[in-house]
Amino acid sequence: MDKSAQVTLARTMVPRKVFSLSAAQRALPLVRRVIQDVVTEYAAMIETQELLEGVQRHGCVSRIQSLQQRLTQCSQRLREYARELDDVGVELRDYARGAVDFPCSYRGRRLVLTWQLGQEAIENWYDPIGQACMPLTALRQMH
Repeated sequence: MDKSAQVTLARTMVPRKVFSLSAAQRALPLVRRVIQDVVTEYAAMIETQELLEGVQRHGCVSRIQSLQQRLTQCSQRLREYARELDDVGVELRDYARGAVDFPCSYRGRRLVLTWQLGQEAIENWYDPIGQACMPLTALRQMH
């Protein structure tokens, strides 16, 4: 089973803001800082979870409790980061890769701009009704 599937984080965030491309690009410096923290904390959480699984097989109650406490702290910090992103108006889509979605309206059509850690700028979008991710150049060519 995928480790990310084993981690359950409360996600009650509902995007309230609709971004233009320029507004989304302007939000990136803050989003980038928060996402870096998310990716780092998520990796620590997965590592702690794996350590805990190993220790649980072999005993040591105090070590198990310590790891459980660390896991709880990681989860709490991740929820705080997700709330920060929600306050900006973006949806955290992937904790491991650091991917977020910016709800967008383009020529009256609801779309989603997507960005992930490592990208300098927003480069892709998708239609929430199921269209595959496309480069921004394809959006600009639409009539």
